[in-house]
Amino acid sequence: MNEEEWEEEEHLVVVKLQGVIDNEFLYRCESSNCRLLGIDTDEPVLQIGNYTFLGEFKESLGTHVLFEELESNDSSESKQLKYRYKTTKTLEMTRAFLVEKGEEKEKKNEQTPGPSSDAQEHQEQEHIEE
Repeated sequence: MNEEEWEEEEHLVVVKLQGVIDNEFLYRCESSNCRLLGIDTDEPVLQIGNYTFLGEFKESLGTHVLFEELESNDSSESKQLKYRYKTTKTLEMTRAFLVEKGEEKEKKNEQTPGPSSDAQEHQEQEHIEE
């Protein structure tokens, strides 16, 4: 593909982070600490420092309107805002906790109890009635 055939497309999306996360960390975070993987897939992954999020795209019920806060020279408490963008797309992301493959299998085996004696009795009773 040569440069003449190259086409760039831009989509604005509001990212909604859910899960345990330190808000102060986000305010101090720099873009160099953020990685968005698989943006063109059904389940993109966002990494912000040591935090990992899995997401899915959703249409908003309404329109998200985004503003930029303007710097003010006066000392009044009122803030001036400037309209920047609008979008109806939301990327809802939930915090993911990564575990090693071996640990995952061990935890599943520990959490999967065998059938209870009540359930076994019920199954045996149904078998007898047939």
